[in-house]
Amino acid sequence: MTPDVGQAPEPAVPEPIELETLNHNQAEDRASIVPPTATDLTITSPASWHPRITPYRLSNILIPVCVGTSKAVVSQRSNSTAPVTLELVSGVVVFLVLFHAGYYESSQQIPHFIAWAFQTDCMEYLWRLFDFFSLPRPRYKSDEIHEFDIGSVVTSYRLLVSATVISFGLTKASLTYAGFSIVSTWVEWLLGVVITSALYILGLYESSSTGVLSNFFTVGHDRIYVLRYTGKKVSYSVLMGLGVLFTLSALRKDLIYPPNEHNGSQEPLKRPRTVYQFSLDMIPIVPQLIIGVALLLLGLLWGLSDIPGSQLALPVFRHVSWFILSKSHTIGHFLNIVACAVCLGICVVLPLALMNDMNSYGREPSDIFLYLIMWSGFIGIWAFILRFMWWSMKEFSKDVATGMRYVLFKWLAALNYAFWELGDAFRTSPV
Repeated sequence: MTPDVGQAPEPAVPEPIELETLNHNQAEDRASIVPPTATDLTITSPASWHPRITPYRLSNILIPVCVGTSKAVVSQRSNSTAPVTLELVSGVVVFLVLFHAGYYESSQQIPHFIAWAFQTDCMEYLWRLFDFFSLPRPRYKSDEIHEFDIGSVVTSYRLLVSATVISFGLTKASLTYAGFSIVSTWVEWLLGVVITSALYILGLYESSSTGVLSNFFTVGHDRIYVLRYTGKKVSYSVLMGLGVLFTLSALRKDLIYPPNEHNGSQEPLKRPRTVYQFSLDMIPIVPQLIIGVALLLLGLLWGLSDIPGSQLALPVFRHVSWFILSKSHTIGHFLNIVACAVCLGICVVLPLALMNDMNSYGREPSDIFLYLIMWSGFIGIWAFILRFMWWSMKEFSKDVATGMRYVLFKWLAALNYAFWELGDAFRTSPV
């Protein structure tokens, strides 16, 4: 039968031998494809870098922690001999031993009897414990470079260490001279245990072979810029410190519990203090309080003005920024009203109290005008300071609020876009 011209030819059916050959070839191709193992993934993926924790480095971390904590605990028990002994042992003997042993850490030829202290990685025992409990073992590099370029002398890491030691040292000295022995003890513990250990661990990344935080350890700064920048930071830090000292000196315990005239102890008096006695006590206190608060506010304003507004991306200030921008004039008028009300109340109450004081202790009538002028001037100075503060902070607060609003809205827009992308990914049907 002759096939039609317009009819398509039937597809050729493979023979059984051809089918068997095709199936055999496909099976060999599937067998040749090996799935990637965990080792292959580890090799192909970029590994992170972390320093080796040798016994020597572990001693540098644990000895300050143990000695500093013991010294702080013993100091709280009013024992003066034990803290001095611990400080002598840790500050002289242990420091000299660890300092001279540190030369072997950067040496290529270490004596065999102490090589284990500088070459053994203590973290390896922890990872073996992970393997014993079938826990995933982290993969990272620990090879270090011993001969590296020192770079600039003034790096960010060295500036951080120097500034931390100076600031905490000055804080401890100020608290000790002010009589806050308990607070100074815990400040010393915070510096000697927590911050020192953190800075030491951070410094171990300087010998990274992969260049971790290379800009932080190697890139230097201009010395003129560093001196100017450091001088500015130290200046407003000193202002804030002096402000705190003047304020604490003004708010001393004598104002609440004056010395007893009979035995000199700090006990409440049996009789109420008169306005005259209170005024005499306030004469040296008021200037100290005004100077302390003024220095503290000046240091805070100077320090806050050094921070760019675009970096203050704190969501908690969002409502505060809107309030400052919308209620600036209202707050200024409110402060004026409060100051006037306080002045009026004192002008009414003070003469009555002074007349009662005069009748009880035989004061002269001319003292009324002296006290009235003194207290009115005191309240007037505070009203002027509050108003000057608000006038100085108004423009700065507006700039900070505008910067916070810009950064916050930009962050929220990026977050909204990320959620939209995530929602689109979930709504997409699988292939």
